[in-house]
Amino acid sequence: MNSIITKINESDWHDWEFEEIKIDYSNVTIVIESSSTNKTVVIIICKNHIGFDYIGHWDEAVIEDINIDTEGDLIEKSLSKIKSNYGDQPNTIGNERDFQGEWLQVNIQLIDGVTIKVVCQDVDTLILNYN
Repeated sequence: MNSIITKINESDWHDWEFEEIKIDYSNVTIVIESSSTNKTVVIIICKNHIGFDYIGHWDEAVIEDINIDTEGDLIEKSLSKIKSNYGDQPNTIGNERDFQGEWLQVNIQLIDGVTIKVVCQDVDTLILNYN
């Protein structure tokens, strides 16, 4: 896995807060903030997404953990739905996604047990520090 994914998987995300999700045609952008006095904002950019899941949101935004893996239930569901809609070899002409490539599942678990999941082909981050 690339260094960004390793850094996300090895970081301590306790007491960070989920702030925002933005979904467009190609990317899912997730904004999280630290709850420390030196405010840090991390923007996780999930590139070329094919699936998104966020069920059971009520009033909790505190993060328990974030991890990214090459296996996951939403990867399987997303690929299965695409195959059902477009056949075993979906047309990739004019599409940035590589159906046969590696897929990543981003999992953001909140302290109430709800998990935000995104399936994408690549992940990038942007870190902003406000001192």
